[in-house]
Parts: sequence; C-alpha cells; structure tokens
Amino acid sequence: MQGKQNRLNAVLLAKLEQLASIKNLSKWSEFLNLVVTNTPVLQQRNDATIQEAVLAQTRCLNYQLQTSHCAVDEVTVNHHVNLIKQLLRKSSLPPNGQFMISAVAFLINVAQDDFVLSELTPAVKPPYFLLAQLLTAWKQVQGHAKEAKIQFTGNFATYFESNGFFSASSNSRQFENDRMNLLSFIKLLRDQEHLSLLISFLCHLYNRYLLTAKKPQLALEFQSKDLWRIDVELPATNVEYLDEALFTALSAGLRLNPMHAFWLRSLADYYYTKGATTNALGYYMETVCACMENELLPPFPDVLLDDLMWYRIRVCLTSSGHHTLAAIVAQLIVANSYRLDQYLLAANNIRTQSVLDTMETLAPLCFDHALVETLTDTFERIQMTTRTDAFVLASGQPSLNMANSPEVMIAERSRRTVRLLRTIAAMTFRVYA
Repeated sequence: MQGKQNRLNAVLLAKLEQLASIKNLSKWSEFLNLVVTNTPVLQQRNDATIQEAVLAQTRCLNYQLQTSHCAVDEVTVNHHVNLIKQLLRKSSLPPNGQFMISAVAFLINVAQDDFVLSELTPAVKPPYFLLAQLLTAWKQVQGHAKEAKIQFTGNFATYFESNGFFSASSNSRQFENDRMNLLSFIKLLRDQEHLSLLISFLCHLYNRYLLTAKKPQLALEFQSKDLWRIDVELPATNVEYLDEALFTALSAGLRLNPMHAFWLRSLADYYYTKGATTNALGYYMETVCACMENELLPPFPDVLLDDLMWYRIRVCLTSSGHHTLAAIVAQLIVANSYRLDQYLLAANNIRTQSVLDTMETLAPLCFDHALVETLTDTFERIQMTTRTDAFVLASGQPSLNMANSPEVMIAERSRRTVRLLRTIAAMTFRVYA
C-alpha cells in the first residue's frame, strides 16, 4: 500500500514540475492545492510547501522579466518582493539552494539594491551572491568619474582571479558546484547594466586567454574596453568554463535586447574564434542591421563596423565558397593597402577553388575600379569571357565615371553598398532581398 502511495506521490510531483517548467503558474497553484490536500505528509511540512510555491512563482517572474514581450505588473512584483523578504528574514535557507539563487536574482532584477547589499547576510556567501552584490554596487558607481569605474572594474576582476573561478587548477567538487550555481545565476539576470559589466569582463578575460594561446588576432570586440586594464596573459585557464560563462551571459543579454549591437558583434567574434563561420556570418549581419537606421545606408559607425569586421565577413564568405561575394565585400575596408591585399586573396581563391555564387549577377555590386581590374584579370586567366564582360559593363556605367562630381560618386557607391549588404543578408537569413 505504501509503495502505491509513493508512486502516486512521484506522479503528482512530476506533474507539478512539468507545470512549473512551462511557466503555467495558475494551473501549478491549482494543482499544488490538490496535491497538498491529498498528501498528508505535505500538510505536516507547510514551510517546505510554501517555499516550493514561492520558488515556482519566482522562476516564472524571472522568466517574464527576461522576455521583452512579457509585461509584469508592478503590484505583482511588489507583492512577490515582500513575500521573498519575509521568507529570507524568517528562514535559515541553504545559501547554495535553488531557492536562494532564484530569489537573489529576482531581487537585483527588480532593483532591490539596499536589501541585497545590506540586509541579506547569509552565513556563507557563495560566488553567485558576491557577484550579485558586485553588480548591485556597479550601478551605484555609474554616475561617478571614469577613474572610479576603472578602479571598480579592477577590484571586480581581482575578486574573480584571486578566487580561481576560471583557473584550470581549481577542479574540486565545491568549485564545480560553485561554477554551476554561478551559471544558473547568470541565466536569470535581466538588468542591462549588470549584463553589460559582466559581458565586458568575460570578453576581457577571453581576450587574455587568446593572448596566452598566441592568438591575439582573434580578439573579441566588446563594449567598455577602456574600463579594463591592459591585457596580460591568463595562464592555466579553464577554457570550457570560460566559454560557457561567456556564451551564457551573451545569450541572456540578447534574449533581453536582441538588437544590442555590441553584444551581437561580441557573439559573432566568439563564433569566429571557434571556426563556426556560418554562425559568425549570421551575427555579423545582425550587427550590421542593428547599427543601421536607414535601410543599411552608410556612413557606418566605425566603432563596430570596422575593417576587422569586414575582413572577417570576407573570411566567412570564403569558407562557404562564396568567393565573388567575399571579394566584393572587401570594398568596404577603409585602409587602402589592406583592401587591395584582400582583393588579391579573393581573386586567388576564385582562380584556385570552386565558386558557389553566381559571379555575373554580382557584377552590379562592384563600385571600386581596382576590384574590377583584379577580377577581370583573374577571369581572363581562367578564360571566363562572359564574366569579364559582365564586370566591365557594370563598372562602365555613367554613374561610376571618374569624371563625375564627388557627390555623384558617393551616392552611387552608397546605392551599391546597400544592394551588397542586402544580398548578403538575404543569403544569410534565407529571405528574398
């Protein structure tokens, strides 16, 4: 008889877990009342039942706060804040439990800074809790001078480095638990200022790892680089955990703000370092879209859409066999000698490798006569007369005549640049340009 009751309890608890996982809070509450009514042992553990109910509600609210289309009314938030505060003041909860992780994340997500910094004082402060306090303190530094911010970020970095969270030598079971709890906490963050600091720090660490691995040319672009001290090597790095932490933070940020250009660029660069050029190209083009307000019209913001990004887009296109597009996108590189070098590399790829794009139809996207000369010379060498004619015809349009006024030339180059970016975006996002 007891075995049947245990199996029934297991089924009921599994159903509760399912309703909680799909964030159906109303059905969850209704079913919880039914379970408690029919399970005498739960009636004797009223405190545990209340804690579980608050945990489910906290998870739902954290999810809604992280999702831009989910509106959470202020009355509900305030009621839940008071409920959590009462529980934390009355109960001695394990600091590493899922309830505390969700509760602390919720409190800093709804700007309960004073409570987290002053009133919430667990006997043991695990890493996620100290991170919560640091992120909360960061918001108070925002209005200060740059020197104060640099001092804060220095202390922020020192804390993580001195505790060995990203060190390969720290592999005890307690460290592993702390690391997993830290990742669980990061996934729940929804404040852009908190995430900006954390993502900036993790990108800074990742660049230091790349420097140590003798791969500085793969460095990530990220926001607020000037707040971190000069990059130095980061020996004995736990690369897997650093990867996971950075990817988790970027995913949390982009779930909150999918059009954050800096985060998109950082994620694109991250994929580029891994050789995942298809994913990298997608996020590079999302970065372009996030930076452009007038249908991809130049001028481009130099901070993000720089020569390095156009170079990496060229590499991504090359890796997928789109060698003609790779050559044409190199036109957007500003540095003259660097741009000409990319033309020669792309032309050599056209001559020696299989080309998967339709060369002739891409000719109207060219606006640099140096590129046309390089490509037509290549086509003549491999006896592709029709392609030579197409590029000569496209570059010989009156709008590209060198005798035109600078205004006319700039307008035509802008028009062709827009067509080029739309073509790459259409191919990348699988839509019709």
